[in-house]
Amino acid sequence: MKKILVLDGCESLGFLYKKELIWNDRIVITITYKNKYLQIINRKEPDLIVMDNMIPIEKQKCILKKIRENHQELPIILHSFISGHTAEIKDLFLTKSYNLNELKHKANVILETRKISHENRTSACVC
Repeated sequence: MKKILVLDGCESLGFLYKKELIWNDRIVITITYKNKYLQIINRKEPDLIVMDNMIPIEKQKCILKKIRENHQELPIILHSFISGHTAEIKDLFLTKSYNLNELKHKANVILETRKISHENRTSACVC
């Protein structure tokens, strides 16, 4: 079962992300960046992180740096109403639309690509 962690600046938006991103074998965990996000990432081991761009820019940089210290290959989508800043520190930058269809599609592509990549590495290592 694939896990998506949504790291948001606003607790009340968590239900929307959860409702829109749950499909097939996906679990969606929503937390605010003020919670102990590193402990949750280490404990829950998500396959993808969706981070809201409304988190202040300096805090975003700090969060991303801390995540990358121990999880270099964990995909992160920075989801935003606006585009532009922090382009060098995340994997994918999506602008929010009136619905989350693009985010759902991109998340699915990333999770399926990671699954195939992981299966190939695992099969290549079998002796």
